[in-house]
Amino acid sequence: MEQEPFPGVRRAKALLAEQDGAMSWDFGALRGKLIHLQGESTSATVTATARLVWQAQRAGHPVIWVHMEEAPYAPDLEVLGVDLKGLTFVGTSKVEDALWATDCVMRSPAFGLVVVQVESTKGIDAATLSRLSHLARRHGIALLFVTGVHTMPGAMVALRAASDLARTE
Repeated sequence: MEQEPFPGVRRAKALLAEQDGAMSWDFGALRGKLIHLQGESTSATVTATARLVWQAQRAGHPVIWVHMEEAPYAPDLEVLGVDLKGLTFVGTSKVEDALWATDCVMRSPAFGLVVVQVESTKGIDAATLSRLSHLARRHGIALLFVTGVHTMPGAMVALRAASDLARTE
């Protein structure tokens, strides 16, 4: 067993492994759904997202990650088991561009998981979420929006999750 780097601090990877499959944070269960993951901690949200990416890749589904900020740090994803050769990144500078790219990708069943990482949910309306949710259901794609502390509007979100870092004693 790997030793923890600081007393009382546990790695997210270890916490996820302790769930013994009891989590609903499972790629198979989330296919065809729109999911919203929010959190202040980039490392916590990347770890949770990487888990889904790894599961999708393990099931043989290509994954695309649309992002506005810098792309996630590749060595971190690799440590979490993600196959970087099987992961496509699309970088944009505006929310509208990220939504356009997502809409284009969602019109084909080519990807099993589409990750959309935007800092703010400003500019994302209920009609857009409804259309993307319909496309996710139609093609069996897990559509994951990853944001900061902003909430996602609309009733189309099948699962809302929050990530955070916490010290354990």
